[in-house]
Amino acid sequence: YLPSIIQHRGFDLNRIVSIMYASTDGIFGSVAYVFSTFIFLFIIFGTFIQRSGAGAFFIDLAKAVVGRITGGPGLTAVVSSGILGSVIGSSTANTAITGAVTIPMMISRGYPPHVAASVEAVVSIGGQFLPPVMGAGAFLMAAFIGIPYIQVAKAGLIPALLFFASMLFMVYFEAKRLHIEKIPKDEIPRVGEVLKRGWLFFFPIGLIIYLLVRGYSPSLAGFWAIVSVFAASLVSKDRKESLKGLGRTLAESGRSSLVMAVTAGIVGIIIMAIAMPGLGMKFSAIVLQLSGGKLLIALFLVMLASFILGMGMNVTSAYLLLVTLAAPALVNIGVPLITGHFFIFWTSQLAVITPPVCLSAYVAAAIAKSDPWKTGVYSLKMGLAIYYIPLLFIFIPYLLWQGSPVNVIWSSATALIGVFSFSSACQGFLLIETRFLERMMLFGSALGLVIFGWMTDLMGLLLLAGVILLQRNRANMDRDLRAATTEKIG
Repeated sequence: YLPSIIQHRGFDLNRIVSIMYASTDGIFGSVAYVFSTFIFLFIIFGTFIQRSGAGAFFIDLAKAVVGRITGGPGLTAVVSSGILGSVIGSSTANTAITGAVTIPMMISRGYPPHVAASVEAVVSIGGQFLPPVMGAGAFLMAAFIGIPYIQVAKAGLIPALLFFASMLFMVYFEAKRLHIEKIPKDEIPRVGEVLKRGWLFFFPIGLIIYLLVRGYSPSLAGFWAIVSVFAASLVSKDRKESLKGLGRTLAESGRSSLVMAVTAGIVGIIIMAIAMPGLGMKFSAIVLQLSGGKLLIALFLVMLASFILGMGMNVTSAYLLLVTLAAPALVNIGVPLITGHFFIFWTSQLAVITPPVCLSAYVAAAIAKSDPWKTGVYSLKMGLAIYYIPLLFIFIPYLLWQGSPVNVIWSSATALIGVFSFSSACQGFLLIETRFLERMMLFGSALGLVIFGWMTDLMGLLLLAGVILLQRNRANMDRDLRAATTEKIG
C-alpha cells in the first residue's frame, strides 16, 4: 500500500521484534554501544565539571580577557560557553550553567532580554563543535565512519573556531548597533588572579587531549578526566568537593544520562526501521532524483530536512536519522564521507534553537524572562553561521585538515574573512548601520570566500573593501554634517 518508490516486501511481527530487541541491532545496536562505552563517561565528566566550581572559574576568566571590549558581557558569554561547552558536551546544560551568570549580566548592561537569551542559547551550541569533547554526535560519527575519535576532533577544530569567531563578530556588531557599553573596570577581575585561583581546571582538558593524541581510547581518556577533575575540585578555592559529595555527583550523573540512554534505544529502533526495508538507499535515490545530481540542490535538501527534523527531535536523534538517510546521497554526489557526516552533524545542531521545540532557547528565555518564541526566532538569526560554515568546508575541504599545511592556513584565513562578512551582513552593521546595497555586497563577499580559489577570494575581498570605503565616506559625511549643524545652531 506504500508508494512505489518506498515499497518493500514486508516483515512479520516476530521478525521485527527479534531484530529490534533480541539482536545486536535495534535497541542494543551501535548507538547503545557508543553511549555505554564512550558517551556515558563524558556525561559523568560533565557533571563533575559542573559541581567542581569550574563553571565560575571559566566565566571569570572570560570576563577578564574580553570584558574591556565593546559588548563585553556578550563576548564573555561567547568565550565562557566555548570553554565550558567543549568539556560538558551538552548545549542545554551549557546554557543553564553559564546563562545563569551571563544572561543577567548582559541584560544589566543594556542587551534586550530576548537578545541576551539568544546569544547564550546559540553560543552554547558551539560546545558540540569544539574539541576535545564534542558531544554525543561526534563519538557516534567516529563509530559510523570507523575512524579514531581523535581524527574527528582534529577535523572539527578549525570549523569550531570559525563558529566562535562568527559569534564574537555577531555580538560585537550587535553591541555597536545597540550602543552597549563596556563592563566597568572595577567589575573586571585580573587575569592573573583568576588563573591563580583555578588553573588546575585546565589539567583535565589537557589530559583528555594528551591521551587521545597518544592513541588511547576515549573511554580511558574519559575515566582519567573524571579522576583529575575530582582531584582538582578537592583543592579548588572556588568550591572544594568532598568525598561525601562524590556519591551525590555520581547519582546526578546517572540521572543526567537517562535522557541520552532512552534516546540511544529509540534511535536504534528508528535506524533499523529505516535499514530493514532499505529506506535509506531509497531516500538517497529521491535526493539524487530531485537534485539532478547537483551538489548545491542536494545540500539545500539536506539543510531543509535538518530544519524540519529539528522542530520535533533532539540534536542526536536528528543527526542519526539524517546520517542514515542523507549521507549516502551526499557521498554518491562526490562529497567525502567525513565531510558529509560533518555537514549533517553541523546542520542538525540547529535543532536546539529551532522553534517550536528549541530546548536551549527555552532554558535561556526562562533565565532572561523573555518570550520563548521571540527568543527562538532571534536565535535562528544569530545561529545562521551553523548553515554558512558547513558550506565553507564542503567547498574548502582544507578546513577539515585535508591537504597541505599551506592550503589549510590560507583557507582558514580567507574563511575567517568570509565569516566576518557574513556576520556583518546578518547583523546589518559594520562601521555604521548598513544599507541594502552594502548588505548585499557583504553577502556577496561571504559567498565569494566560500569557494577555494584566488579569483573568488579576490572577489570577496574587493566587495568587503568596497563596503568599508562606502561606509567610511558616509560616516565622514555624517560627521561633517553634524559639525556644520552644531556650528550653525551655536
